[in-house]
Amino acid sequence: MSRKLSDKGIDGDDERDEEEEYSDEEEEDGEEDEYEPRLKYQRMGGSVQSLLSSDAATCISVAERMIALGTYSGAVHILDFLGNQYLSLRGKEIHKVLGRIDLCSRNRGSSRGALELVKEFAAHTAAVNDLCFDTEGEYIGSCSDDGSVIINSLFTNESMKFEYHRPMKAVALDPDYARKSSRRFVTGGLAGNLYLNAKKWMGYRDQVLHSGEGPVHAVKWRTSLIAWANDAGVKVYDAANDQRITFIERPRGSPHPELLVPHIVWQDDTVLVVGWGTSVKIASIKTNQNKGLNGSYKYITMSSLNQVDIVASFQTSYFISGIAPFGDSLVVLAYIPAEEDGEKNFSSTIPSRQGNAQRPEVRVVTWNNDELATDALPVHGFEHYKAKDYSLAHAPFSGSSYAGGQWAAGDEPLYYIVSPKDVIIAKPRDTEDHINWLLQHGWHEKALEAVEANQGRSELVDEVGSRYLDHLIVERKYGEAASLCPKLLRGSPSAWERYKYLKTMKYVGNLLVIEVQLVIFSRWVFHFAHLRQLPVLVPYIPTENPILRDTAYEVALVALATNPSFYKDLVSTVKSWPPGIYSTSPVISAIESQLNTSSMTDHLKEALAELYVIEGQHDKAFALYADLMKPDLFDFIEKHNLHDAVREKVVQLMMVDSKRAIPLLIQHRDFIYPPEVVSQLMAAKTKCDCRYLLHLYLHSLFEVNPHAGRDYHDMQVELYADYDPKMMLPFLRSSQHYTLEKAYDICVKRDLLKEQVFILGRMGNAKQALAIIINRVGDIEEAIEFVSMQHDDELWDELIKQSLNKPEMVGVLLEHTVGNLDPLYIVNMLPNGLEIPRLRDRLVKIVTDYRTETSLRHGCNDILKADCVNLLVKYYKEAKRAICLSEDVDQAHSKRNQQRASHLGERVISMKSMERGRRLPLPPGPTGWPVIGALPLLGSMPHVALAKMAKKYGPIMYLKVGTCGMVVASTPNAAKAFLKTLDINFSNRPPNAGATHLAYNAQDMVFAPYGPRWKLLRKLSNLHMLGGKALENWANVRANELGHMLKSMFDASQDGECVVIADVLTFAMANMIGQVMLSKRVFVEKGVEVNEFKNMVVELMTVAGYFNIGDFIPKLAWMDIQGIEKGMKNLHKKFDDLLTKMFDEHEATSNERKENPDFLDVVMANRDNSEGERLSTTNIKALLLNLFTAGTDTSSSVIEWALAEMMKNPKIFEKAQQEMDQVIGKNRRLIESDIPNLPYLRAICKETFRKHPSTPLNLPRVSSEPCTVDGYYIPKNTRLSVNIWAIGRDPDVWENPLEFTPERFLSGKNAKIEPRGNDFELIPFGAGRRICAGTRMGIVMVEYILGTLVHSFDWKLPNNVIDINMEESFGLALQKAVPLEAMVTPRLSLDVYRC
Repeated sequence: MSRKLSDKGIDGDDERDEEEEYSDEEEEDGEEDEYEPRLKYQRMGGSVQSLLSSDAATCISVAERMIALGTYSGAVHILDFLGNQYLSLRGKEIHKVLGRIDLCSRNRGSSRGALELVKEFAAHTAAVNDLCFDTEGEYIGSCSDDGSVIINSLFTNESMKFEYHRPMKAVALDPDYARKSSRRFVTGGLAGNLYLNAKKWMGYRDQVLHSGEGPVHAVKWRTSLIAWANDAGVKVYDAANDQRITFIERPRGSPHPELLVPHIVWQDDTVLVVGWGTSVKIASIKTNQNKGLNGSYKYITMSSLNQVDIVASFQTSYFISGIAPFGDSLVVLAYIPAEEDGEKNFSSTIPSRQGNAQRPEVRVVTWNNDELATDALPVHGFEHYKAKDYSLAHAPFSGSSYAGGQWAAGDEPLYYIVSPKDVIIAKPRDTEDHINWLLQHGWHEKALEAVEANQGRSELVDEVGSRYLDHLIVERKYGEAASLCPKLLRGSPSAWERYKYLKTMKYVGNLLVIEVQLVIFSRWVFHFAHLRQLPVLVPYIPTENPILRDTAYEVALVALATNPSFYKDLVSTVKSWPPGIYSTSPVISAIESQLNTSSMTDHLKEALAELYVIEGQHDKAFALYADLMKPDLFDFIEKHNLHDAVREKVVQLMMVDSKRAIPLLIQHRDFIYPPEVVSQLMAAKTKCDCRYLLHLYLHSLFEVNPHAGRDYHDMQVELYADYDPKMMLPFLRSSQHYTLEKAYDICVKRDLLKEQVFILGRMGNAKQALAIIINRVGDIEEAIEFVSMQHDDELWDELIKQSLNKPEMVGVLLEHTVGNLDPLYIVNMLPNGLEIPRLRDRLVKIVTDYRTETSLRHGCNDILKADCVNLLVKYYKEAKRAICLSEDVDQAHSKRNQQRASHLGERVISMKSMERGRRLPLPPGPTGWPVIGALPLLGSMPHVALAKMAKKYGPIMYLKVGTCGMVVASTPNAAKAFLKTLDINFSNRPPNAGATHLAYNAQDMVFAPYGPRWKLLRKLSNLHMLGGKALENWANVRANELGHMLKSMFDASQDGECVVIADVLTFAMANMIGQVMLSKRVFVEKGVEVNEFKNMVVELMTVAGYFNIGDFIPKLAWMDIQGIEKGMKNLHKKFDDLLTKMFDEHEATSNERKENPDFLDVVMANRDNSEGERLSTTNIKALLLNLFTAGTDTSSSVIEWALAEMMKNPKIFEKAQQEMDQVIGKNRRLIESDIPNLPYLRAICKETFRKHPSTPLNLPRVSSEPCTVDGYYIPKNTRLSVNIWAIGRDPDVWENPLEFTPERFLSGKNAKIEPRGNDFELIPFGAGRRICAGTRMGIVMVEYILGTLVHSFDWKLPNNVIDINMEESFGLALQKAVPLEAMVTPRLSLDVYRC
């Protein structure tokens, strides 16, 4: 469909401005076929209009930075795109341009319609027929009917004129004209000769390339290929090889070339497009060019390599007035011939005066002649022009920038359509044009798709969004419009809100004051409100990025609160919207007005309760929550301390969760009185099973205080009988506040025999009770016990009498009367002939029991007598001892004992002092005892004892522990002095039993001496498991294993089981490490094997941290006084068996991992290194032991401590979950890339590292040489212990160090502290050369696993646990003395927990 171009641009995509020229049928057809144009047009303005007012344009040429326009008068005008005039040349006059001028940037975004004359040549005396720039745009060549060719430099005075004395029709400069000294060009005209002019030694010389086939009508030069057209057709000449390579025959039936000029254009270096008459041919030329090393072309002189293929050819229904490439299509300037047009009408070169010519058209076609677009051009005077009066030129562009129908930004082609009096510019329509066209035609969805592809500027995005929404609202599609608001309006405040200035005028005295106020109103909110459709929009109103005015949110909430259909949406909206963006008062008022009306629903109550919470009116909120019976009601009470408000809501609490309500009511019975509870429950007969709830409450109250509910014990008897008969008898025995008669009647009605017996006994009716036991219960043993408790001889007679007619009972009675009744008494009362079952055996037993009883009595008497004699003797001796009454004598005696005890220590100290001579003193410290030194002072918690000593002796202490010296650093500066300044001197470990018996005699990485083997182990571990890159490589292992852990915890939560944190962490982390080291999950499922492994790891970390006497007094090591070494040997055997099994299984499957080796494969492959150090199997097993134990226990203990601290501080837990919900949401798991965006989680981890470091005392080191620290002398072979636990709790370093406060790491100086060994205030992994090799892994594991557990579940203590035990258990790793157990509740989407 053709389009018209107005003076201001394209008016539209149809021709409605001239609809009178078309029939109604054509107009309807046009409306049906709406095709988007490919080009947009602009009439060239500026100086062009004034130039052509007295002249006529004949040809045009386009360079990279300028345009050359030839005219009928023989002038050549050089135009730029900005309207600057550089030079004007008229006749023989030349005005010099000073310096080189940058004519124009190649920015296609600038307007190219306002071109101005910048240079003018007028050397020709007749019409200019052709123009050509070189590639650099420094020279312009022109040819004319005056028979001359002129080449002018645009930046110098250079100008050359060549006379050929016959009209010249075409000229082409060598593309490299400016760079080459040959100055070649090619030209031709009516003489029929094609000249190649080049500069030689003797001047410029012409070479005739071709002649004898009629005039040359067109010529184009690309790289080394020259194409020209004459009467016979089109030929191509290879200037590099000096040979003609192809010929394309003139189309049959085409008008004579002088009447309809042929058009040729190079699409690229090898594709030539020929448009002649109504025929188009596209030829692909395969030349023998090859690229040289310097970017130039080298040629192989073999003509057989040249080949020409006609790749496309088609006929048109119009005459071709110009042709140019358009990406992988063509742009054709079409002249539509009238029916009477024939060849005769082409004979005149004078424009027709009849005025019946049609508009020229620009058509975009494919190589198959499929039309993509057609545009009619309203050229000035088009009615009088013929086909040869038009020409088409295009700006050079990179074809490679065209991809998928789009050009790279700033590289779009430009097309220039020239008529005698007009120049029109065409260029491809850009994305904004496309979007505007879609909007004009009402295709808002397609326009939106283009905007979403980030193809439009922000103003256009806003416009599309607004127009689309307006369209949907007009169509009454309110829901769709609302759902699209976030997408269409995006995060732009200006799109959601409109701004308006209101002016007010008032007089102040005689002065008129004008006030201007900026008013902001939310357009779409109030627009929907005006349409009474605001509830539909509410879910999509933004609450951040941007935040609207509070009025908008208030109006929205009030709209929901006044529409019963949206009460449920009101609840979710209040919960999801941040409370700070609106005022709750208007919304509360709107809901409170409905409190006592029929429209008050549960959803509306819940919304009101949420608003009360925001306002801080928690008591009002609780009342509503209680009526709604919310499950989290009890957490709400504890959080806001609302125990006073509970008094009126007892029934609701009991109905929500009686197990939690009853302890709450009993705990606060001082102001929630039992009578109030009972009365409320009794009054709620219609709401619930009040008697059962009453039974539960009174039963619990009785267990806490048997007298608290004494007024209701009569009621309790009946309640026990109905709901828990088993507890009736214990209650009857414990209580003294029930009426016996009433209780007995109840027991009779319920046929509770044992209870009847007990009550009858208390009522004094023992005989009736005994009768019930014998006759109804039939338990003679119980009867005997009952009679024994009554201490009534008559009752024994009654028992015997009632048993005489029951032989079996008589037998049992005989067995159980020893000690209570003489068996002969019973025998004498038996009637003769009574058969008693097993009488002989029972008599034997009676005699035996009697003898035993007699023997025991005699033995007890003997013991009692002996004890009395011994006590008397002891008392006599104590009485004879003298007592010293002089205080001076007592002190002298004590002093002598101390002098004797310290004599050996003084000798040792004096000897060391003599050795040091005048050297510096040792650091201060406790004196200790001879031989054993300060060992007894360390106790069971050495880190705590050393911290207390540091307060007395200072940050650097020296202790004599056994026969070994030990220095302890307890502050950051002291630690820095040893671990950084003197790091190399303290790089070795002292010998100890742990290294010997657990670590394969120090063959591992932890206890190995500082040297080549240690460096090799450390290097392999960092490169393939513990380093940053290695950790990234097995991130998927951590994620997968964590998925298994979440699933197992989810299953436990569904079964109502507790989760033992240490167990699940050990299971998961051992499997993570196993997959990296051994390519397998070492434990497929939980069970005995996992628990045994966990216990082994905990035992290892515990015994390895013990202060073993043998380590400090080597001469006593063989004795193993504490039994530690024996335990180590047994534990080592268990680990060795496990590791050997893993090792053997791994070697058996090594062939399966050749393409993807694991850590153990890499270590095995690197047994020998360049330094000659060889790793033995023992070294490798010891390394595996290090990684398994330290990798599982240390991180899991930190995570367990963190969870314990957070559960003791629910606000921290809540804040961490809120942060994760904002960053991650609840529809997916936390991933490791989320952690940098969770500063509060990282602060929690740091706070745990501070307060509960995994290793309270760093692994001991030993000095290789004597040294000095802070003015103290440290001897050689002194052991170093850094009290990491004390540093984390130092009040001089940390404010309130005993409190768990993650916020300390969010701001101030502590915000930059990291636990990586550089900041000595926080060194949970140590520092220096022997820092823990798994520091990176430990931090990643703690942050990732802790964050996942906090984000994935809500945590609470088991019902039978009141508080968390925070006691420590000392070892190499600091464990909880009591493992943490918890009940977890999933809080994310259920899909998250599927492994």
